[in-house]
Amino acid sequence: MKKIIITNGRVIDPKNKLDKIVDILIENGKIKKIGKISDSKTEKINAKGLIVAPGFVDMHVHLREPGGEAKETIETGLKSALKGGITSVLAMPNTNPLIDSPVLVKYQLNKAKELNLANLFVSARITKNGCLSDMRQLQLAGAIALTDDGDDVEDAGLLRHAFEWAKTFDLPILVHAEMTSISGNGAMHEGEISSKLGLTGIPRSAEDLAVYKSILLAEEIGAKVHITHVSTFGAVEAIRQAKKRGAKVTAEATPHHFSLTHEECLNWNTNAKMYPPLREEKDIKAVQKGLKDGTIDAIATDHAPHTAMDKLVPFDEATRGTVGLETSFAVGNTYLVRNKALTLNELISKMTYKPAKILGIKKGTLNIGTDADIAIIDPNKKWVVNPDNFESKGKNSAFANKTLYGQIVHTLVNGEIKLKNKKIIQ
Repeated sequence: MKKIIITNGRVIDPKNKLDKIVDILIENGKIKKIGKISDSKTEKINAKGLIVAPGFVDMHVHLREPGGEAKETIETGLKSALKGGITSVLAMPNTNPLIDSPVLVKYQLNKAKELNLANLFVSARITKNGCLSDMRQLQLAGAIALTDDGDDVEDAGLLRHAFEWAKTFDLPILVHAEMTSISGNGAMHEGEISSKLGLTGIPRSAEDLAVYKSILLAEEIGAKVHITHVSTFGAVEAIRQAKKRGAKVTAEATPHHFSLTHEECLNWNTNAKMYPPLREEKDIKAVQKGLKDGTIDAIATDHAPHTAMDKLVPFDEATRGTVGLETSFAVGNTYLVRNKALTLNELISKMTYKPAKILGIKKGTLNIGTDADIAIIDPNKKWVVNPDNFESKGKNSAFANKTLYGQIVHTLVNGEIKLKNKKIIQ
């Protein structure tokens, strides 16, 4: 493979506490050297005025394939990731059929390898037909995490056994925290806006109780548990206290849950319908504080593409979810960094080595000898979100028509330029 030198960029690698203007030499797909580099014959990327960071790691992405190719494919999803500076994604298993067999794990991995776009990692189901899945066989096939995302494992006894087996195989369990006996047919957060719209609301307790349950069961076993898409102040506090007790709990927050409130649902905006629902300002503040103090470890998109017709229906009938791969850094930069809730280094850490650490993958840093997965960012670029320009098939963005700051200019995966001047290269 050819050599590439990235010059004049502000290199930020939070894992190695690196933040300075320096060059990076890439050779044979790996980071060879960081420092002052002179080589007139090697291809150069001039990153003057730009941020050079480890490629982002998104540990919560719905790629829909197999079975939901009208909404997204592995190819369109990975291209969308590249557009957002995301070089590694963890695919969720709630496809059709569900990813609950080794054959399907291998299908996704092989498809991604053929495409040679972003790095794909696969999660598999905790349960299969109401029983525990064959976790060891799924792991041997290549699954690196277990989740029933989209559904909570509400049977506490079954979930406890899942933690026992997952601990044996050192697999993290990613919990979708929802007590459906409480959330029911709720369409949005229970509060002033749901009352105004005449919609059934989802109270915070639907999430909070599921978080308590999952943490207590995992803590009793001594197993790892990861809480996905945290949205309530009560859930943040439960995770904070569990960490103080020494529980092996980690958590993620989505861009939409640290930036948008349930007021987005006014005017029957179905792109603002999701689970967990958008909450209130005090929940946003709690999530932001949790990100700042380390209670919430990672930022993940919960990228959930849908067709136009999935959303062009009455609000209470619309599907849940928003796309997020192409806007995640910009949302974090706009709502967290520019508002001084996090520093730029802290934001990048939540999107790189911290999710990689949770998943146990060697990504998210610029260590010498590691894969050259790199995002080059214009942090000051002002732009208006137009979903028609997305690589994703899903145009259902909660940030449509909003002004954001920060845009990905180039993305490199394993030393190959995959996004150049904001355009996919194949």
